[in-house]
Formats: sequence, C-alpha cells, structure tokens
Amino acid sequence: VKHPDYYGWKKHLFQPPADERESILFEDFVEVYLNQLTGKPRFVEARRRKVRALLYGPYNRPGADKFRGGNGGSAWRGFKGFQLHEITPARVREMLTILQQEEASNSSLRNYKTALSQIFKYALIDGQEFPGKEFITANPVKAPGIPCYKVPPKTVTWLKPEEWKRLAEASVEPPDSCEDPLHLSILVEFFCLTGCRKSELTELPWSEVYKPTKRYPNGYIKIPANRRKNEIDLIVKLSPRMSNILKRQERLYGREDPVFRGKNGAAYGDLTYRKRLDNAVVDA
Repeated sequence: VKHPDYYGWKKHLFQPPADERESILFEDFVEVYLNQLTGKPRFVEARRRKVRALLYGPYNRPGADKFRGGNGGSAWRGFKGFQLHEITPARVREMLTILQQEEASNSSLRNYKTALSQIFKYALIDGQEFPGKEFITANPVKAPGIPCYKVPPKTVTWLKPEEWKRLAEASVEPPDSCEDPLHLSILVEFFCLTGCRKSELTELPWSEVYKPTKRYPNGYIKIPANRRKNEIDLIVKLSPRMSNILKRQERLYGREDPVFRGKNGAAYGDLTYRKRLDNAVVDA
C-alpha cells in the first residue's frame, strides 16, 4: 500500500510547489526587457512608463503626483517583489478587477494587459535564459477568463470657422485682470491656423521662427523633430494673419523665449492653460 503522501510527493518530484520554486524577480526581468526595446525614443519611453506602472500600480511609484491618483494612489500595489512565475492568471484578474473598480478606462486596462503580455511573450519566446524559466509555461494574460476590453474608435471632428472664432472670443480675459487680455485668444487663433500641438506652440522659441524668403513670402516656422510626437521636422508656412500675430508678440515681449506668453507675460503653465481653455470652451 502506497503512503498517502506518495502521489503528492511524486507530483512535485520534478516540479516543486509554488512556494518552494524560485525564479527571477519581476522587477529584474523588467529591466532586462526594457534594455532590449528598440524603436523611436518617444515610443520606447511610452512603453517604459506603462511597464514601470506594473511595478507599483497607478500613481504609487516614488515621486508620483498624488493629486492625479485622486485618492493618493491605487489599491493595487503592483508586482514589485513577485517572482515572475508567481504572476498567475488569478493575480492578473485581481489587478484588472481592482483597477476597474477604481474606474480606470477601458483604454488604460487594455494598456496594462498589453504591457504585461509583451513581457511574458519576451520571456517565453524571445527572452534569454534566466533562473526559473522552466516554470514559465504560458502567458497568464492569455489564459481563459481574462476579460477583454473594447475601446471605441476615435472620432475626429473639425471646428468650423465660426466655432473657433467664438472660442477665440470666449478666451479674451477681462481688461483689468492682466497685462495682455488677448494672450489666450491669440494662442487659440494660432492653434487653429497652424494645427500644431499644444506643446509645439506654448514652448515655441524665436529660433524656430524664420524670416520671409522667396518661397515663403510671410516667413515660416520650423519645429524640429525632437519637439514633435512623430519625430519628423515640421515646416509651417505663415499666412499674413499668422505673421501679424508673431509681429504682435515681438512688439509686446521682444524676442525673449517663448514666443507665446500667458497671464502677465509669464510662460504658459500646463494646469493654468488647461483650466482657462476648458472654461473658454464651455463659454463658447
């Protein structure tokens, strides 16, 4: 008669119980994974941010902005300290459930799944040898029961001329509130005339504004690749109105960077700019 523990011992003869197995720490393997990433620097940095969020959870990492987390961070504390084989489908479901309860968007949930899945794909297929690799037999994100999150397609809408004119009018500050009541209205108009991103204009230096030439009678703006999301230089041909706006800025503030300035001549702060522009959108 076999001892009652015989079959349990035989089962774990070549595969020790989970609490006795040892493999590489998740954070150590993450560093290996991040070091092999290639591609455009902006895309690589975006992937790094998503992967690092898996270590601590949203807004729990050291130095994170606690205000963005609303409640000072997430109840999900990340996978830091876990061994790679300890990240099971049950723990993945637990992560997604907590984040969903904290009203994370479907897009964010899908980003967490994608980042974690890419790490395990590298471990299973492309990764180098590491301690405990034999315990990683499947991608836990691909296991049955892991929910899928559909993200609706983005819709692109265009402002009509009368709409952006109303927005520019609603952006005018009260006359006695600041030195230049038209500062945001001018910026909004320049946004609509160029189609540039916020950071491309609020951080625009005079060194990127060029004088008129035979090809560009009113001058042009050249935004270098290192200030653009797609990392491709952008040349914007100036119209007479755009040229007049730049001459106005030079007349008011000289050729001191940046070209566009906020309240009382200061550079635009991100939060102040967004709040004021949000109010202007409502008023328009």
